Amino acid sequence: MSETFKYVVQVDCDPSPATHAAEIVESLQNRFNISQHSCSGATLTVELAYGHPLANGVFKDLADALLDALAARQLELRSGVINRVQQNWLATLTGALNRKLSRGARLTGAALLGMFIALSLAKIAGGLLGGSRMVPVMYFHRDVVLDLMLSAKARHIPPQRALES
Repeated sequence: MSETFKYVVQVDCDPSPATHAAEIVESLQNRFNISQHSCSGATLTVELAYGHPLANGVFKDLADALLDALAARQLELRSGVINRVQQNWLATLTGALNRKLSRGARLTGAALLGMFIALSLAKIAGGLLGGSRMVPVMYFHRDVVLDLMLSAKARHIPPQRALES
């Protein structure tokens, strides 16, 4: 079983995108793996799930596709953000234990009991401490797109190397 990478995209529009939410999602589904969507007030939330991390260019493509879909329906974008859902260490531990159990590994009764206890404790602690957090990857607003990964990489380039390129 491979790891699933989840992304949550939130856009605030004027007027409310509620009447067009299904159309917007349908226009995006032929290019992106949308797992679910919801609309609350002026905010449209779209969730994506992939079996691999997305490349930086895909975020720009997603933002452009969303801007086009909104403009086609006369919705004005106020702000948008693409978040990567990052599991905390307890959720990662729980997932690893689940994968080990699901692989059908041959375990002794004591080892199996120990893994079930560890899995139960990890799930309880993960539920109390929260299982995931949102890590912003890109912000966008009308014609302005802020690529956080690209700007972080640019800060690490030595000034002389940046001038030479």
